[in-house]
Amino acid sequence: MRIAAAALLLGAVVLTTSGASASFLEELHRSEIEQTLRFQEGGGWAEIMKWISRLGPGPFIAVFAFLYLSVDSRIATRLILLYFLSACVRDLLAMSFRSPRPYWLDSRVTTFTAKPFSASSYSFPSGHATVGTTLWVYAASLVNKPWAWVAGFSVAILICISRVYLGVHYISDVVAGFLLGLFFVLCFRIAETKLGPIFKQMSFGKLVAYSALAAFAMIAAAVFVRWAISNSPDPADWATFAKRVRTLKGVAKDAGVVLGLGVGIAMSRRWAPFDASGPWGQRILRTVIAAAVIGPLVWLFRKKIPQEPEVLGTAIQFSLAMFGAWTLSFLLPWIFLRTGLAPRALDQTPPSTTSG
Repeated sequence: MRIAAAALLLGAVVLTTSGASASFLEELHRSEIEQTLRFQEGGGWAEIMKWISRLGPGPFIAVFAFLYLSVDSRIATRLILLYFLSACVRDLLAMSFRSPRPYWLDSRVTTFTAKPFSASSYSFPSGHATVGTTLWVYAASLVNKPWAWVAGFSVAILICISRVYLGVHYISDVVAGFLLGLFFVLCFRIAETKLGPIFKQMSFGKLVAYSALAAFAMIAAAVFVRWAISNSPDPADWATFAKRVRTLKGVAKDAGVVLGLGVGIAMSRRWAPFDASGPWGQRILRTVIAAAVIGPLVWLFRKKIPQEPEVLGTAIQFSLAMFGAWTLSFLLPWIFLRTGLAPRALDQTPPSTTSG
């Protein structure tokens, strides 16, 4: 119910503020373009900035799979949820504010990318800043050492700087993303304390039901936001760049992962309560097998999903994401238990079959 209420609240905010906020942000961003141009005048940093930028939303699927299957499935689960929930909220906010990217407004801004027309979302807030700050600061909070906090915040700030240098965001975009990421970490740490014990004892039926409700709320919120802005077309001078920014595929992917992960964890608790420890030879072998299984799914996800019709592409995106998360959280652990490649967890008890 709280998830549904949050989705409705977001929709109400969109209906009442989207037009004014979009106009305000465009004026703000036009004033920031000169700062971006001055920042890019240094030159010579493009390749380094591209690598730093990848520390935000980047090739984390392989990292998550390795952590889940070979290090600590609980920590990996939290990181996966943080990644996709923060990405979803950011996408909903970006579609609500409808803010143009720098090179949409001024051709003098260099994007340092081969596909400047391939932007899949609006600019505010920055997705890399949001997700990158969320992941790296949360990781620092897990280690909870001074050096970890310094490293986590340093990486997050560097990600923000790289996005401005690469010409795909304004300073206000990355500042907002950075603050949003910190907010996510704070909320998630509080939720861990309050809801962690409840989640651990949650029944099979409730876990599946709540996962489905969360996925439905995410998609419903995206549909609502797009409907709310449907009568507000993008300005003609940058509409060419924004052809794909109102798609629901990103949120569908996020929702699919949440549903697949929740169902997979529920099934794993009952039929495949594995432990990610074991000899490193086994851990490496588990990682190799996971790459062989999930790798083709990721390739299909990135290369073979049709753009049109949108309903079909969105459904395929949701299904592949759900199947991939379910494979990681249940199918592979089940296989590893049956083949002796993973030990059985000793501190997990199968959830009850009742919904209460």
